[in-house]
Amino acid sequence: MQKKPRIVDPDVLHSAILKLVSPLKPVPCQTVGSMIFVNPEEIAFITTVPGGLDIVDINNARWKRFDTLTAMAEKFKADPLFFKASRSEIINLRQVRALFVTPTGTREVSFKSLPADVRVSIADSSYAAFKKAMGISDKADAALNFEPKGRSKNAKK
Repeated sequence: MQKKPRIVDPDVLHSAILKLVSPLKPVPCQTVGSMIFVNPEEIAFITTVPGGLDIVDINNARWKRFDTLTAMAEKFKADPLFFKASRSEIINLRQVRALFVTPTGTREVSFKSLPADVRVSIADSSYAAFKKAMGISDKADAALNFEPKGRSKNAKK
């Protein structure tokens, strides 16, 4: 007996495809004597530097772009997995590996293919939207803020 095909919600299908492939065109970046086109899926994050932007790809290469972060955020609006983490950085949620809380309380993310010491801070004002986009529950978020309260009464001396 043959099964009936499942009816799939088009919005669910569209969001699943967006997790794999960006709807954006390759981003042109400046190099000495040439122009490089970086695929959006290969961008780890974008950060501001004096005179423009650095686009950091999954190979930890930095590509120059003479634009503002606001203009880039506007161009990336069609792809919900590009997230403005702070005033100076946009991150590609496809490339996020881990979320850390530093001893000072700053939240930072690391990336799948980049060295562990390459991290980007998440602004407090952007954290609620980041949690929602990454599917972080309140319980999991509370575990990040765990602080030991001294020694346990039953701990061995």
